[in-house]
Parts: sequence; structure tokens; C-alpha cells
Amino acid sequence: MSNVNWLNSKVMSAHRDDSARRIAMLYGFETQGGRSSELIQHPQHQVEPLAFAEWLSRKVFINAQNLLAHKKWLKEGDHGHTFVISFLPDGTLVEAAAGDQDATWKGTWTLTRGVLRLHLGNYISDYLAKSNNRLTGAEEPRLEVGFNAYFTLKPLGAKPL
Repeated sequence: MSNVNWLNSKVMSAHRDDSARRIAMLYGFETQGGRSSELIQHPQHQVEPLAFAEWLSRKVFINAQNLLAHKKWLKEGDHGHTFVISFLPDGTLVEAAAGDQDATWKGTWTLTRGVLRLHLGNYISDYLAKSNNRLTGAEEPRLEVGFNAYFTLKPLGAKPL
């Protein structure tokens, strides 16, 4: 099963797991008006299959080589918070507040069939790539169901897309 078919079947399932719920929220944020999206407010709602498949077809499934090729990534949230992330080959990461490199947090990252998952403090986020140099993701609190933020990740020093 291809990555696209695998992710499509997870999101279309009547019993979405946590990752599929975050991907549905990401889809809603990007296609239905940001934070006002029905899928942000009610992530259990069904996704329109053809529109979701078309959106998903424009994504690139990133791999570890693409991710680790850049030393630092800029993480920008829709809520105005900005961070710098360093991904390490052992599956760990270090995040620092932009402008305050003393404020740092440690976390982990994994890639499952091209979907990047970050575990950072009390938050979990899942990202898909718009290209090899730009990822977008939805974040929610680790112990709660609910949208926290939409983030864009892009390599520091990369040319604008």
C-alpha cells in the first residue's frame, strides 16, 4: 500500500487514531479557513474523500535524509510563536525559542511512512511536507484531544518557495 493510500485510509476510518485526527485537523486548517475550520472544532467529523485525496496528492512524503540534510529548521506557529529546531540522527531534537537560545526543550522525532511526528514536552504534532523544504503540521496537547497550533517548518537559510 502506498503512503498516500495508507494515510487516506487512516483519515477516512470511522475510528481515527491520534495521528489521523491531527492530519484531519491539518487538512481542515489548510483548506477550511484556519482555526475556524469545522475539523479544528470537531476533529471527529468526516472528511470529504475526493477533496482530501486531492489535497493529499499535493504533499511530499519526507524521509530522514531530507530532514537531516539541514542543521536547523525554523518552526513558525499560527499563534505567533517561533522556534528553532535541530533534528539529530538518533531521533532526538532540541527546540529553542527564536531570539532566546537559552530557552530550550528536548524532544523526539519519528518518521512513519513519510509523516513526521514530534514529541516535545506536553505536545505532539504530525507534519506533512509541501515540498522537501517546507512542512506543515498540527499540534495538540499530549494528554488532551484538541488543536493547539498550526506550524510551518522550513530549513534556516533555505530560499523561499
